Formats: sequence, C-alpha cells, structure tokens
Amino acid sequence: MKVKIPRIPTKAIIPLVSIIVLFGLYICEIELKYFFFGFVVIIYALLFPKKLLNPKNIVFAYYFVWYCLSPVFSNRYKNVYEQYGVEKVNQAFLMCFVTYAVAMFTLEWFLNDLDKDTDRITEVRKEKKDRKKNEIRMGKVTFSVVCSLFTIGFFIYVKRTGGFSAWIKSANDAFFSRGGAGMFYLLFTHALLLLLFFEGQRGITGWRGYFRRFLYIVLLCASYTFIGSKSTTFMMILMLMADKVIKLETLDKKSILLIVLGLVIFVVGMIVRLGEIMTGSLITGINQILNYFDTFENFLIMTRDYSPDFLRTFFLPLNWPLVKLGITNFSEFFDMSVWLTMKYYPDSWMNGGTMQWPIEADMYMSFYYWGGIPLLIIYFATIALIYKKAQNRGAWQFIYIIEGFYILSHLRGGFLIYWYYWLIPLYIWLIIKYDKKQSLEPIKRYEIKEEEDKVS
Repeated sequence: MKVKIPRIPTKAIIPLVSIIVLFGLYICEIELKYFFFGFVVIIYALLFPKKLLNPKNIVFAYYFVWYCLSPVFSNRYKNVYEQYGVEKVNQAFLMCFVTYAVAMFTLEWFLNDLDKDTDRITEVRKEKKDRKKNEIRMGKVTFSVVCSLFTIGFFIYVKRTGGFSAWIKSANDAFFSRGGAGMFYLLFTHALLLLLFFEGQRGITGWRGYFRRFLYIVLLCASYTFIGSKSTTFMMILMLMADKVIKLETLDKKSILLIVLGLVIFVVGMIVRLGEIMTGSLITGINQILNYFDTFENFLIMTRDYSPDFLRTFFLPLNWPLVKLGITNFSEFFDMSVWLTMKYYPDSWMNGGTMQWPIEADMYMSFYYWGGIPLLIIYFATIALIYKKAQNRGAWQFIYIIEGFYILSHLRGGFLIYWYYWLIPLYIWLIIKYDKKQSLEPIKRYEIKEEEDKVS
C-alpha cells in the first residue's frame, strides 16, 4: 500500500498557534482550566469534520468530556488548584492540550482532502447502486466456526462468572468477577463483533433480509448485559451499520440520533454501575456521572509523585504474555494503568477494576512527555489512513470501527496496548481474506427485482 504524505493545509496551523498562546499563559502562571476549555472548543469548531466518524470528532469528544466538562463542573475538581497547586495543575493542562492540538493538527493534515466538497448526488447514487448489486459474505465454513466460538465463549464466560443466577442478582458484580474468564469473554465479544459486521455488510432484500437483520438485533440486545462495557456495546451497534454510518454527515439527523443513543447507553450503564447513588436528585446524578471522569486527577497524582522518565511504561504491554505465563523477570506488570491502580487503588484492583491514566502519563514516564510527540503524530496519521481506507466497503471498515473506538483507549491508556497480540492477526486475516474485489458477491437476481419492485 502506497502512502502519499499530503501537503499541510493552512487550517492545520491553528492548533499549533494555540499551543504557543497557551504556553504563554502557562509562563504567566495564569490558571489554564477555562482557557483550556475555550481553546479545545475553538479548534474543533474551526476544524469541524463533515463526517460523523471522522477521528477528529472522537478526539474532541474525549478531551471535551474528560478535561473540559468534568474539571469545570464536577465536585471532584472543585478544589483542584488548592489541592495540587497552580503549577502542577497548569502543567497537566498544558500537556493535555498539546496532545489534543497535535492530534487535531495531524488529522487535519491527513484528512483535509476528505472534507472537500464533492458531487454528493453522484456519490450517493453510485453507493446505492453498488450496495444493491453486491454484498460481502462471511462464507459458510467461517460462519460456522465464528458461531461456535461465540457459543463456547459465551457459556463458559457466564459459568465462570457465577452463572446466570449471579448475573440476575448483580450484573455489575458478575462482570467485575470475570477473573479467569478473560479469554472466553474475548471469544464471546469478538465473535459477536464479526457476526454483526458481516451481517451489516449484507444487503437487506425482501422479508428474508429484514427478518435476518431482526434476529441479529435481538442477539445484540440479549448480549447487552453480559458485554458489560458501554463503549463495546455501542461499537457493536455501529458494526451492524458500519457501511452506512461511516458515510454519515456529522450534522445529519441520523447522526444526532446515534449520538443520543450513545448517551442513553452510557447513562443506563452508569445507573447499573452506581446503583442507588443514581436514584437521588437530577443534580446528584449529573455530579456522579461527571465524577466518573477521573483520568485527569489520576494524571495529577502521578505527576505529583513521579518525575519524568525514559521508557518506564512504554514497553509494559509487550510483557503481557510473559506475565500470563507467570514469568515476571522483566516486570510483574503488563499495563501502566494496572501498575498504578495496584499502587494507588488496591481495593479497586482486588475487585477486578482498573483505573485509567492518560496517554500523557505514558509520554511523561517514557519520553519526558515532549519526546513522545513524534509517536503521537505517527499514531494519528495511521488512524487517518485507516479511516480513508474505510470509506470503501470491506474489511477496513471493521478495522476502523474498532480502532476508532480504541482511540479512547489509547488516549486513556498509552501508545501500546496488549490486546494487539490478537487484534493484529485478526486484522491481517480479514484483509487477506476479504479485502479484495472477489469478496463482493452478487445478490441473487430475484432479490434485486423484489427490492426494485418495493422501491418503485
């Protein structure tokens, strides 16, 4: 695959100028909390992406919620400057802003051409014609194998977390007691992702197609409680409509409905997670939701207790298979957040939970922060290229839906994450098997005619 590096558009300079301005305010020892809020919103507005799943939307959503809304409005950060001091808090805000600005700069640099106006009518007609005549099918053998993995993974996962009775009693406790069931949880969720993706790639023609799609929606609804993760659930919903949702405009009515759906899933998940705390007043509930976003506070704690370092956390995820095999010669940890959770929140770790430290923490502990900026540019350039490939139907859409969601995991974790041990082989298999013209199978003629008669 040839990679052509585009010219840097003029608008891409805006985030870099913003860094200079915020750095000047930092030198003047002015509290940066509100300036951070303002610059994050201004950069997004000036570099506003036309497509809903453009990674710029994901990056903005993360920084706006975790570092704008929560620090400004939640009780958790009410006395943050008094608790940690202006210097430390401003330093943390500056590092977070530089990460945000560099990400937006890189994405604008590599995705600017996607936002240029095109003959939308011709494009839509061509897409409808292609979807009508072709679809991507998993294949009978692969389908049987994936269904078997889903079934095996699901039932062993449920059994090892206490059985259905434990899930009925407390879904939250059952989910966090999944120690020893991790592999089966992965089989269950990843097999479901594949089933939903390939169903979404198929055309809906006639009553058979609608009934088949209905069964997959029922399967997803039935699996919701056992998935346990709000973001994974929403990822699965998007997998089912990947080919359509990737083309959606940000301000389209359907996009707004998807955003509302995502918020509903999040709020329902928080109600299940927090239980009785969420049954109080509306203000109390909102505060509890905003207090959930504690990544910035964790970053402050780390910068208070540790000095910048070199390669202390960067390679920890590569240690994952060794730790699972009981080999701890290099390190007993396979994740920065696991290490720091065990240090600062041992009770949470004992209960199966992991607190999150941001990518800025990984940069701080491995590259004195500033040395990690080139890696940041490489990462977001890679995301931009995957997103471009995903504009066409096929395996790249599966890869981007996952990687689009995992932007949040990287921003709340680090550059390397241990789950690429199985994701990379999965991606390679999908590209080899399905990223080719031969994978587009013609829909049966009678099905096309049935659909045409319905439209007319």
